[in-house]
Amino acid sequence: MKRSILLFVILSVTLVLNSGAQAQFPDVTIQDIQTVDPDSLAIGIDDSPFLDDTVTTRGIVVFPPGLSSSVPQGAAVVYIVDPAGGGEYSGMNVLTQANEGNLLGGFQLGDSIRVTGLIEEFEGSGDVPGSLTQLRPIQTPDLLGFVAPPEPVEIDPAEFAG
Repeated sequence: MKRSILLFVILSVTLVLNSGAQAQFPDVTIQDIQTVDPDSLAIGIDDSPFLDDTVTTRGIVVFPPGLSSSVPQGAAVVYIVDPAGGGEYSGMNVLTQANEGNLLGGFQLGDSIRVTGLIEEFEGSGDVPGSLTQLRPIQTPDLLGFVAPPEPVEIDPAEFAG
């Protein structure tokens, strides 16, 4: 009996210690990350409610690494969209810097990924107001499978006039 109790105590302590060592981050949608409270927008704050938090999200790669000429040499960016079907605020950049290793290099158009990382805001420059929410991975994202990427939506540029 004493041996069974001792074994139970050892297993319990091991489970408690392991659960603390493997940090769990909130699992949120891209839309959750991107949606800003209207009251914040009214006073000119467009930062994500998850700014400076580490979160886990899922997305479909619609802009694979290597296509952007605007990222520094050695850095990588992919653009992912919410697998739930799109809509407002359903996409975001996932960005790594050159000194962070090649965490994104193997992903292709249509890959479904799960990524854990820090939410940051990239501030606009010049006469472009606001910021761009991006996720900086803390580890290589998980490849969950492949899905057909969403079809592009044609938009008339006149919709932006005004």
